[in-house]
Amino acid sequence: MIDKILKTKPGLLIGLSLGPFVLGHIITGVRVMVISFEDMHKFRDVLSSYQPIAYALLLPMVIISLLWLWAVYARLYPKVPAKTKMHSLKFKIGFCITAIDFIGMFVFIIFTGNQFNNHLAIIFPLYVLGIFSLAYCAYFLAKVYKALLLRETLKFSEYLEDFFMFLIPPAGMFTMHAKIKELIEKD
Repeated sequence: MIDKILKTKPGLLIGLSLGPFVLGHIITGVRVMVISFEDMHKFRDVLSSYQPIAYALLLPMVIISLLWLWAVYARLYPKVPAKTKMHSLKFKIGFCITAIDFIGMFVFIIFTGNQFNNHLAIIFPLYVLGIFSLAYCAYFLAKVYKALLLRETLKFSEYLEDFFMFLIPPAGMFTMHAKIKELIEKD
């Protein structure tokens, strides 16, 4: 599975992850325009009923992004020079927290339909924890990636751009996927 993700063209990965979301927005936009011309009072009801569907359409993007991040980790980390080794256990814990948090939140919103006003005190800290975990995963992968490219110890400023590319996986897939494939095949 990991090799299939890394061998896939970045355009296909982005299309598979963002395609359902864009298509859903186009269909809903047409629905909203038709209904808003008929009865303006139904407009708000249609938009609120669409929200769980929008999150369901975002779920493939989240899953593909997480799979891509894991695939990059699984193929690049074993090749890192011994002097640059980092603790992979922290990455694995951060990745699991991120995956459980984001997928769990999407599933919760899909099935409850944004009715989490009473649960906001629980959901918000979990969301913040998921964001920080994703940031650590991006930091880890950026450092591993640059360490393989430059073969030396690095400062954070040297891999800041890569950090942001891993922090926003669709952008990272688009810009870094080919370089990562070359790096894997080179070693």
